[in-house]
This record gives sequence, C-alpha cells and structure tokens, in this order.
Amino acid sequence: MKFYLSFTYRILLLALLPSAGLIIYLKGQNYDPAIINFEPALKSNGSGSLQKMDAGIQNPSISSDFFPDKISGLDRTGRIKHFTKDNLYEYVNGHAEYFISAGFAGLLVGEYASSGTDASRPDIQTEIYDMGRSIQAFGILMDERGGDNTAEVKIGVMGLKTSDGISFFKGRYYVKIRSFNLKINIMDFAKGIDAKLDVKPDQLPVLSGFHDVGKVVSTRFIKEGYRGLDFFNNVIEREYLYKGKTVQVAIVYENTDVINTLAAKFMDYFKRSDIKYEKIGAGEKTIIYRVMDHYEGEWFLITADNAIYGIYGTTDKKILDHFR
Repeated sequence: MKFYLSFTYRILLLALLPSAGLIIYLKGQNYDPAIINFEPALKSNGSGSLQKMDAGIQNPSISSDFFPDKISGLDRTGRIKHFTKDNLYEYVNGHAEYFISAGFAGLLVGEYASSGTDASRPDIQTEIYDMGRSIQAFGILMDERGGDNTAEVKIGVMGLKTSDGISFFKGRYYVKIRSFNLKINIMDFAKGIDAKLDVKPDQLPVLSGFHDVGKVVSTRFIKEGYRGLDFFNNVIEREYLYKGKTVQVAIVYENTDVINTLAAKFMDYFKRSDIKYEKIGAGEKTIIYRVMDHYEGEWFLITADNAIYGIYGTTDKKILDHFR
C-alpha cells in the first residue's frame, strides 16, 4: 500500500511540472516595466549632459550639446547613443578594454544625413570619446591613425584625415568622424563639431611644449617604457629634420611635482647605471644636462617647470637655444 501511494504521488508531481512551467512562462510575458527594467536609465541633468542613473555614473564633461541639430546642410538623425565603461563593449566589442585602460570616461555617438534624404541611411557618423586627459586623447589619436594612409589637418589641437573620415583631439576629447558619402565636405562638418567642443585654453597643453626645431617628420605617443626606461611614461615624441639630420625630441608635460619626481628618477637612474652626466646650462626655470649614455650615446635632458625633455640624435648644442 505504501509503495502504491508513493508511486501515485510521483506520477502526480511529474504531471504538475509542465503545468507549472507553462504558468511561469505566461506570467513572464506580462512583466511590469516599472518593476523590471533591463535598459539603463538615462536622463539629462539640465545642461545637456547625460547620466546613467542605475549605476550612479556621472559624465558632466561629455554633453549632447556637442551634437548640433544641423551642420553644413546635414541634419542630426535619431537619438544620441551614450556609452560608459559598463556597456562600451556593446559598441566597440573586442576593443573596449583598450579604451578603458587608456583612461576612457564616456562616449557619445551621433549620426547625420543630408537634409531631405532618407534619415535611416546616415551620411556621417560622429563619435566623441571623453578620455579624461588631453594626453590620453592624444594617445588614442596616435594609436588609431593606422598605416601611412593619413595626412595631418588643422582641426582641434591636432587632426588626421583618413580615407573615410577625420579624427582629431581637443582637450580631453577624441573625435572620430566617418563619412559614408564621398560628396560630403567632411572638413566643413568636422569644423562644426570642433566649434561645439567646450574646451578651455588651459586644457590644451599637450603639444604647446614643442618648439620650432625644424621640419616635423612624425609625431607619436608612447604610453609606457620610453626607450626602455620603466619610469619614462606618457611620452610624446616628435621627430624633426634638423640640419639635414633626423633628431627626436621627447616630452612629458605634467605639473611641477610630477616633473620634479621624474627628474629625481633620472638622476637616480644615472647613478645606479654609472651613466655620466653634467649640467651645462640653466635658465630661469630650466636646467640642461648633457648625458653620456652607454646605450643611447650622447643626448640632452632638460627639466622645466612643467615639462621634461629628452633630445636624441644630435650633439649640436645650438639646438638647446630653442629650449632655454
């Protein structure tokens, strides 16, 4: 008898399982969106800036005002897309960690189409990345340029024209504009975006520290370990044609405390590595050293109030006149 009851209960339970599953499924199709919300809530803070409410993330520096309704005969279409560290992978899948490790703080994406055309097929797509600092925005521009199929253009602090668009940086912002219509004057459009970026002059120090040494051959950014030195990071290097020779000028632009610390690390490195150096000049805010390096040969180190320079590829002291 006990066996018969136990067997009966098992049969009843097995019969109830499909019914319970069906009820749960039907209930799930009628969820209350006020209770369950799978999309992050975005709202305007009144100044055009977007905030991601559910994660408590605020991006007061990146604004939808950067995307005017009209630029150069093009109308903005659709909504402006907003991405944070949490969901950047949805837009740049496989590349999100690269941006985040480089200082990424936020991204806005807007699309534009020629007036009177099909808004579902944009002519231009614009991405504005907030990279936190101008040096980091510059670094992204240098890393993203790709190959030799680029030409430097005058926009923002520095811009590059590619086969399908224009990229530039201005202050903490890295801007990438892609055109899907070759008839569009993309430079005029880019200038319209550039004009909307609200950047104060003191946010643009990155390239101002370079001097007119000669013809610029190339500019590049080295995030870590410049010339094998683990303390020489966030370096911008410009290669010049100087008196028929190629020379490299490296610069780290930082506040006075950081520069003083970096200078002390150089002095310590010279002593530990038995590298001879001598002070050969000084200005109001600069000290110039000649370094006799086992590895790099002879080069110059210059410390200034808010920058430190390394000059490689020449022993001509006249080049130092540009830095006094």
